Amino acid sequence: MNARGSTGIISQVTPENVRKSFWSGRPRRIADQILPYVEAGMNLMAPADMSIWGGASPENSAAGHEALALLNRLVKERAKARSTV
Repeated sequence: MNARGSTGIISQVTPENVRKSFWSGRPRRIADQILPYVEAGMNLMAPADMSIWGGASPENSAAGHEALALLNRLVKERAKARSTV
C-alpha cells in the first residue's frame, strides 16, 4: 500500500470510531473506563502510551512510563477495593 492509499483509509475513520477503539486521557480517567471490564472478569490488560513511541524525548518517554505505572496501580487498587465491598 502506498501513502495515498493509507491516507484514503485513514480519512474514513471518524473520531467516534477512534474513541470506541482507544482509551485516552489521564490515568485516573482511563482507570474509570477500564474498571467495568475488570469487574466483568477481565484479568489481563496491556495498556500502551502511544505518545512515547516514535522518537519521544527522554523526558516525555519517562512521563509516559510513569503514567502507565500510575494507571496500572489505580486499576489494581480500585478493583481490590470493589471486590472487598
